[in-house]
Amino acid sequence: MDLRIKQMEQIALQNRVMTQVHRWYQFYERADQIVENQLDLLTDDIYVKSSLDESRGRDAYRTRLSKIPAGWKNAHHIQHVEVKQTDNIILLMMEIIYQNIGYLPERKMMNTPLRYHAKLGNYHSLLPKFFDVQIEQMDIEISHLYSEFRDAYALNRMKSLIHYWLTLFETPLSDATLFKEIFYKEINLHLSSARCANYDEFNSWFTKNTMPVLKSSHTINFFKVNEIDKNLYQLNMELEWSGFAKNNPDQELEARTSHEWIVISNPLERFPRIKSIKVNSLKSFRPKISEDKPSSEMTDKSPT
Repeated sequence: MDLRIKQMEQIALQNRVMTQVHRWYQFYERADQIVENQLDLLTDDIYVKSSLDESRGRDAYRTRLSKIPAGWKNAHHIQHVEVKQTDNIILLMMEIIYQNIGYLPERKMMNTPLRYHAKLGNYHSLLPKFFDVQIEQMDIEISHLYSEFRDAYALNRMKSLIHYWLTLFETPLSDATLFKEIFYKEINLHLSSARCANYDEFNSWFTKNTMPVLKSSHTINFFKVNEIDKNLYQLNMELEWSGFAKNNPDQELEARTSHEWIVISNPLERFPRIKSIKVNSLKSFRPKISEDKPSSEMTDKSPT
C-alpha cells in the first residue's frame, strides 16, 4: 500500500503543477489577460531565461511581458511533461510546440519546439509557484499536425480548471470553501451520487464523500473543449479515480466517470467558473484487482 500511496501523491503533485503550467501559457495567448494573474504564479525572485533574454524578479518579468508585441498570435502545445519532487523543490521538465504569427515577416507562421526546465517552490502550499524557468530550443522534427496555426487558449484555460478541480479533491480539506472561486453564481451539478443546486448542497456532499477517503488520485483519460459562445465552453472528459478508504486502508479502490461541464470564463479571473456538471459512471467504485508499478516521478507523454 505504501508504494501506491507514494504513486498517488505523485499524480496529485502533477495535477498541482499542471494547474500552474496551463495558467502560465494563457497570458501569452490572449490580449485580455491581466498581468496580476500571471504574477500570481511566481515567487518574488523569479528568474526566467530564454535564447532571447533573461530577467530576475517580478518587476523585471513584468517589463519583459510589456515588450511582447500586441499583434502577435501565440499558441503553446504541450507534448511531454516530467515532474519530480526533491526536498521542498519541484522539478519540471516540459517539451512543447510553440506557434507564433507576427515574429516572422509577412505574418508567416513560426513553429518552434521548446524544452522548459523549471523549478517551483512553496511545495507545501496548495499551488506551488515558479521561481526558475529556463527555456531552450530543441532540434527535432515537428509533426504535420502543426502545419497550420492551432489556437491553444481554450485548451490551456480549461485544463487549468480541471487540474485545479482535481487538486481540490486530492487535498485534505475541511469543507468546500475553495470551490467558490470556480463556481458560477448559479450551479447545477449532477454528480455520481447526488444533485447539487447550490454551494451549500455541494459543500454537504463534498464533506460527506471526502471525509472517509484516506488518499486518492485522478488521471484524465480523455479531454475535449468546445467553445459554444464567447467565453462559454463545453468540456467533455473521462476521469480515472484510485483511492484508499480510512476504514479499509489495505484495499485499493477504483472508479471511472465521464463528465460534461458547461463553463463560463471571465479572462480577468484566475480560473473559469463551472455552471453545470453531468457525471455518468463508467465503472462504479470497486476493489482494484491489479496493481500499477510504482514510480518516483510522474510522466505525461500525451499531447494536450
